Formats: sequence, structure tokens, C-alpha cells
Amino acid sequence: MSESALPAGVDASLPDSKIPPDATPPSERAGLGRRFASLLYEGLLVLAVLFLGSGLFTAVAGSADTLPARAALQVLLLLLVGAYFVWCWTQGGQTLPMQAWQLRVVDASDNLPPGRGKAVKRYLLAVIGTLLAGASFLWALVDREGLFLHDRIAGTKIIGVPRRRNPRKRTRG
Repeated sequence: MSESALPAGVDASLPDSKIPPDATPPSERAGLGRRFASLLYEGLLVLAVLFLGSGLFTAVAGSADTLPARAALQVLLLLLVGAYFVWCWTQGGQTLPMQAWQLRVVDASDNLPPGRGKAVKRYLLAVIGTLLAGASFLWALVDREGLFLHDRIAGTKIIGVPRRRNPRKRTRG
């Protein structure tokens, strides 16, 4: 790894095997295809959260046949999904699908995981954009940097992260 490619504070004289995996600089651009593939995978995980939340709600409150019960269920589900995303984004910038696709949500100003305020803003804007026929995601097709609209407004972005090397994996040689 070249010296210039390492973040500040990482000793360039270390062999590659001793350089921490997180010291590898992220690529600035995550391809649109990878981001949409991650979204599909994310949809499956969110579906599971929705099923779990609905099951818990009906086990405790009974059916959601009335308007107040239905509204309470919808608010609960919105909060559950929001808690999942906000927690993942603030704890390291990645949900499980984002890890699989080597993507990370970061604050656009410093490339660190977003704070709680930006993560909540990003989530709420993404929900609104999704309800508007996915406009927030389709925005990336015309954005000069390929950002989703909710990222543009919230001050976040999705970057690609290199695959971590597995030191135990043997190579042929």
C-alpha cells in the first residue's frame, strides 16, 4: 500500500498484514448499481422487521382493525424501522446489506458515520422520498455527484469501502 494512500497516523513502514483493515481509505464513489442492489437486499431485511413489529403489536394489542389501532401500528413500524437504520448508520455507517455490498453512509463533510441528527434527517427524508414514488432515489440519476436526494439534503453520502483482507485466508503459492 503506498504511503500517500494511508490515512494520517498509520505507520507506512508496517507490512500490509499489520495495517489495520479500517486504515484502507474508502473510495469516494459507490456505484449506483451497487447502491440499488443493496436497497433490494435492505428491503428484505426491512420486511422482516415489519413482520416482527406487526406480530408483536397484534400479540399485545390484538388486531389493527380500527383506525386508531391501524395508525398506532403504522407509527410503531415507522419508529422500529427508523431505529434500525439510525442505529446502524450512527454505529458504523453500515446496515447488514451495506456490509455485504461494501457501502457505508458517512457525513459528507468528514467521511465519518453521521451523527444521530443527520441519520434521523436522512431516514425521514428517505421515507418521504419513497412515498413520492421513489423520487429521492431516482434523483441520483440526475444529481451531478450521483447522490440520493435525501443524502444531498441531509449532508450525507454513500461511499464504497474496500473489502477487508482475511489474514487467515491462505493463498496458493
